[in-house]
Amino acid sequence: MATYTDILANNYKLQLVVNENSTNVSNNTSSVSWSLQLLKGDGSGKYADGPHTWSVNIGGISGSGSLASYDFRNYSSITLGSGSVTINHNADGTKVITNSASYDDNNTWGELGDGSTSGNLTLTTIPRASYITYAPNPPIPAGTNATIYTNRASTTFTHTITYTFGSASGTIGTGVADSVVWAVPLSLLNQIPNTVTGSGTFTTKTYSGSTLIGTTTRTFSISAPASVVPTFTTVTNSEATAGVAANVGAYVQSISTLNLAITGAAGAYGSTITKYAITMGAQSFTTATATSGPITLSGTVPIVGTVTDSRGRTTSKTINITVLAYTPPLINSISGQRALSTGTTDDNGTYVRVNINASVKSLMNSTERNAIVYKIYSRSHGTSTWTLKSTTTPGGISFNGYGLVSVYATNSSWDFRVEVIDDFATSAYEFTIATSTIFQHWDGSLGVGIGKYRENGMLDVKGSIYQNDGEAVFSLPADGTARLVTGSWDSYMKTGWYRGSGLTNAPTASAWYWVEVMAHDTGTWIVQTAHGYTGSDTTSMFVRKKLNGTWTAWRKFIPDINLPTLRQTGRLLCAGTNQATNGAFNWSPLFTQTFPQAFSAIPTVVAVCEVANDELMWAIVSNVSTTSFQFRLMRALSTIANPTYLNWQATVG
Repeated sequence: MATYTDILANNYKLQLVVNENSTNVSNNTSSVSWSLQLLKGDGSGKYADGPHTWSVNIGGISGSGSLASYDFRNYSSITLGSGSVTINHNADGTKVITNSASYDDNNTWGELGDGSTSGNLTLTTIPRASYITYAPNPPIPAGTNATIYTNRASTTFTHTITYTFGSASGTIGTGVADSVVWAVPLSLLNQIPNTVTGSGTFTTKTYSGSTLIGTTTRTFSISAPASVVPTFTTVTNSEATAGVAANVGAYVQSISTLNLAITGAAGAYGSTITKYAITMGAQSFTTATATSGPITLSGTVPIVGTVTDSRGRTTSKTINITVLAYTPPLINSISGQRALSTGTTDDNGTYVRVNINASVKSLMNSTERNAIVYKIYSRSHGTSTWTLKSTTTPGGISFNGYGLVSVYATNSSWDFRVEVIDDFATSAYEFTIATSTIFQHWDGSLGVGIGKYRENGMLDVKGSIYQNDGEAVFSLPADGTARLVTGSWDSYMKTGWYRGSGLTNAPTASAWYWVEVMAHDTGTWIVQTAHGYTGSDTTSMFVRKKLNGTWTAWRKFIPDINLPTLRQTGRLLCAGTNQATNGAFNWSPLFTQTFPQAFSAIPTVVAVCEVANDELMWAIVSNVSTTSFQFRLMRALSTIANPTYLNWQATVG
């Protein structure tokens, strides 16, 4: 309710009272009543004939009238007029109305004077179009149900709710009262093929009966659930190495290569495949099809295929294959002896009995698929062409026996080569059969053979030679290889060549090395040089010494430092400690650089030598204050006048 007044003569009042009586939600209206009065003021009551006129305007609705006379001697107030009006609210249910009133006392007759009053009244806001809420909280997983609440203002309201999502649209419900359950279609994910979530719009139309009350919109978001991933059928695999499938019918370690392919790959609900990956052991590929290298594993070997789609979702499948273990043919021992045609060994025989103990790897696939074969070749000693003498398939995967070949003159030496063969590889061994044994053979003016027929040189000896009261003349083994040794490298102190793996006191445990020994005194003064040919030391060389009976540590030489080949002119520019200048060239920057490990201060010895055309410099620095570290390092300079210092690189460590 609102009251508006104006003071007339003698404190008489013109008073307008406006009151909101009720609202009509369906019609979006309010019923407003009003009353216009004159109220008695000070002193004795005034009276006068009229006419006295008045008017009102209530929220834009006008009214008027007249009063024939008044006599306040008999009453304290008089009502000029009253009534009620229906006010239409704004579309959003709000409404502020302006109210006014005026009074004309007709001064010819009246004694109160004229007056007017006005003011605003805010009416009750009428709830209008519904604004929805929904659960669960966004994003809603596609393929699940969402409940949409209308939050309607009136129980008589109903709603039509629709959605748009990308280019897709649809109706969720009509005649919806308080809520509706929406089964979010998975097909909407076709609108977001490259992302996991996307946004759309709900549109809600609110009705009272058939009358549209209003329309509201609200955004929503949906997501691709974790179950929406790309798919593929399998990872196909087949033999890519010729002959393996036909001969073995199974995959073979170190031999088989595979044709690999991810088949049937497809995105989900609009997504596309963007990446492929196939892994097998240490081998990996990023294409849908690939040909692997040889399989290095055996037994059950997993092959994992993975596809990734444009949403970043992945799917992986593992296919297990069986790979037969395989190693090349194994030669346990091979030797040769002269023999008779019966195979009986005889130093004067013209046959050669080749003793073989060897095997090949079993490749069992229902039946044995591998078999041992050996071939024997020979040639006159020292010649280059081998002649195949026999090919034998003894049956099975191992052989411990001999083959007999002929004819070999007793006065000549012969080289033999034995190849042990299976379906995939060949292992070979070579040896020499000497002439028949005789005490001495005088070969005219050509020379003498001792213990054999003379074939080479003035003196051709079978067996060891001793000199200086029993000192053996050093020789290589009969096959020309370094001696195969075991135990500790500390034990090999005689001049010679040795080879072995797993010996103690080696540069690196378990690796194979060739070791050259040079002895001055086998007990106290010795040099050992080791050449690695397996493991991490295949390109490295190591040296150690036995000095007065005590072994030093192995020191490693690095053969390749990836530096330009340097040509030393031989002119020493600077030598010694803390050399500051050499002519006009300032060497002090050399000593301010960070040196390698073990150099906690300036090196104690520095030598710098010039290279041709003054284009490159190299420096040797060593720390002789300790015996455990002595470095030789290189550093390149762009020009003598304006050097550019590069990183130090150790050439000896």
